[in-house]
Amino acid sequence: MCGLRVTVEPAPANPHTNKRVDFTARGLLANGGVLYGDTVVTTVTCKSHADDAAIVDGAAAAKAAAGKVGKHRDLVLAGNPDNRFLPFAVEEGGRIGTDAEAYIGAIVRAGSADPATWCATKTYCMRRCLSTYII
Repeated sequence: MCGLRVTVEPAPANPHTNKRVDFTARGLLANGGVLYGDTVVTTVTCKSHADDAAIVDGAAAAKAAAGKVGKHRDLVLAGNPDNRFLPFAVEEGGRIGTDAEAYIGAIVRAGSADPATWCATKTYCMRRCLSTYII
């Protein structure tokens, strides 16, 4: 996969803290930085999400992703400014957050030089992801 290496439960992004993320991806960023990601599964029916989720598709995932960004992004960037943080948010029932969907697309493109395969591969990956997170 073009040098892409994903690690689950890696060492902390910043050596001065013990806060950990769920995964890292090396070889995906053009600048040579490391992509640190943390996963969150949220529900659209909880009190803090219900109003927004009824009006805006993906609102619960966006709110959960924002919470992860607030917790991890600054620590990741402090460890190395070339690093990036990705909140991988999924709503109960299967909606995937925009950052998570973009990450899946980036991995698919990194895995094949043939653009003709990207759509089908991304569809397969999204369905696998959804079957994992549907509660």
